Amino acid sequence: MIYKVIAIIGPSAAGKDSILDGVASRASETVHKIIRTTTRPKRDNESLDAYHFISDADWSKKGWLISNEFRGWHYGVSMDDLSQDKVNIGIFTLSELKTMRDLPQVFILKVIYISVDGKIRLLRALEREDKPDTHEICRRFLADEEDFQEIGKFYDYIYKNEDVLDLDRIEGDIIKIAQDMMQINQNP
Repeated sequence: MIYKVIAIIGPSAAGKDSILDGVASRASETVHKIIRTTTRPKRDNESLDAYHFISDADWSKKGWLISNEFRGWHYGVSMDDLSQDKVNIGIFTLSELKTMRDLPQVFILKVIYISVDGKIRLLRALEREDKPDTHEICRRFLADEEDFQEIGKFYDYIYKNEDVLDLDRIEGDIIKIAQDMMQINQNP
């Protein structure tokens, strides 16, 4: 089975979640939103559809497309969460993307890189929480600056997401990409 996947990547506060949610709600007949799985506990005010929350015992029973560990918690995408009939769309890290690129026999993969000015990213990160952890925001900002220095070889499309008009255009373009992917024959 070949899965069709659109991978959204980009630094923190680039708007990846907003784009993913917008595309999923506007094109539910074409795309399947990938919901990641984690063993960490649900945060206060966190939506139940942000992750599948499972125990460590349940984690070991699943087949994983990609998985990683961060601060003692497991995160990943289960093979069970992929659709065979739609284009799967989700947010991925660079390391996950590199793993997926090594499995070309499993995917038809299109990578969307979401770019945004550093100042806008910092302001978004500060504004999205009542009591932002400024140390964590700075840590993530600096880590992203280093991680995304050599992004050029990893994406098929790049979009700058700096305002609401950008958001609407990006969502529309990704829906068109998904519709085009639906036309691709699955037999290699």
